[in-house]
Amino acid sequence: MAWTEEQLQAINLEGTNILVSAGAGSGKTAVLTERVKRKVLEGTSITRLLVLTFTNAAAAEMKDRIRKALKATPGLEEEASLVDSSSIATFDSFALSIVKKYHTKLNIPSSVGITDEMILRLKKEELLEEIFDEYYKKPTNSFLKLIEDFCLKDDKELKGPLLDVYSKIELKYDKTSFLNHYFEIFDEDKEKEFIEEYTQLVKEKQQKIIDKINNLQNYFEDEFVIKMKDNYKDFIEATTYDELVNSMNYGVVKVPKGSSDEGKRLKEQITESIKD
Repeated sequence: MAWTEEQLQAINLEGTNILVSAGAGSGKTAVLTERVKRKVLEGTSITRLLVLTFTNAAAAEMKDRIRKALKATPGLEEEASLVDSSSIATFDSFALSIVKKYHTKLNIPSSVGITDEMILRLKKEELLEEIFDEYYKKPTNSFLKLIEDFCLKDDKELKGPLLDVYSKIELKYDKTSFLNHYFEIFDEDKEKEFIEEYTQLVKEKQQKIIDKINNLQNYFEDEFVIKMKDNYKDFIEATTYDELVNSMNYGVVKVPKGSSDEGKRLKEQITESIKD
C-alpha cells in the first residue's frame, strides 16, 4: 500500500507523544495496524502493546486487522496467535480489567462492573431529589432565591440543567479543586466583564438588524417600510439589555404582492436575525 508522508510519520515516529487528527475514511485503522506490525517486526511482542478504542466493534475490527497483518508477514505467525490475549480493547474494558486486578488495593469487590449511563443518571436524579428535600425542610435565603429566579411551575426545570452542569464538571480532572476555587475563577469583576461582553455582542447584533430594516427602503414602498419600523419600534429604540428583552413581542407584517425576491430575502433575514 502506498502511504502518504503524514501516514508514514504516524507509522514510524518514535520517542515522543503523537497526536494524529484525521477524518473518516482517511485510513486511521490501516495506519495503526501498520504501526503495530512495524513494532512487532522490530521485536516488541503484541502482548506488550496497549491499543485502545471507543467501541467494541472498533476493537474487534482492530484485532481482526492486526491478526491478518501479522499472519501475512513471514515470521510473525506466532504473534498473530497472541492477538486475542493482547490488550486491544475499549477504554472502558481495559480500565475495568485494571480495577478488577487491583480491587483489593482499591478496597472494592472483584465483582465491580460498568454501570449503564441511564442508571447513573437515575441515581444522580435520586440524590439531587434528596438534596432538594433537605433544603426545603431547612431553606436558606440563597436556596429560596434560586427557586424564585429559575422555577415557574415546579423545580424540575432547575434540576435538569443542574445535572447537565454537573456532567460537565465531571469532565474536569480534579473537579473538587475546581469547585473549591470556582469563585476565584469567576470573581465579581470577571462576572461583570462577561456580562458587558455579552451585552455588547447583543447590541452589535441589534445594530446589524436595524441596518437591515433601514435597507428595506431600497426594495419596498415607504408604506411597508414604515409598518416594519413601527412593528420593531421598541427593538430599534432599546438602549439597554432589559429594554431589548422586553421588546421581543412583534406582530406579523406581510410582504406586499409583487415584491422582488431580494426584498423578500431581506425581510426573511430580519425575521431570522431577531429570532437568533
